[in-house]
Amino acid sequence: MFQAALFDEQLRLLKVLSFQGTEREVVPDLSAVFREAVRIEADAILIAHNHPSGNAQPSRADQQLTREFSQACEQLEITLLDHIVFANGENYSFRAHGVFDPGFLDRSILQGGKRRASPER
Repeated sequence: MFQAALFDEQLRLLKVLSFQGTEREVVPDLSAVFREAVRIEADAILIAHNHPSGNAQPSRADQQLTREFSQACEQLEITLLDHIVFANGENYSFRAHGVFDPGFLDRSILQGGKRRASPER
């Protein structure tokens, strides 16, 4: 399952969008997430999903998805708070691992990324 939590500027939860997938993958509808975020005037988004495999390490697809969300958030002036992967009682936070630090998306795990998400707007 993939979920996107939409928040206002005070980080009050406005809405949670959920997307079901197969046992192997879930492909969230980015346009649906951002359409709703704009409609309800969300200021921030937190995305999260589970890995049924039991391994919380992000896949390349997870890394690409984070980059796509980051780029869309930047264009819409919405803060991407984090992307969290849950698995077997553990989690991986992209923010805690420095993914949103300046320059990180231009390096290693998200090769070719140009977006630098910021905790502040």
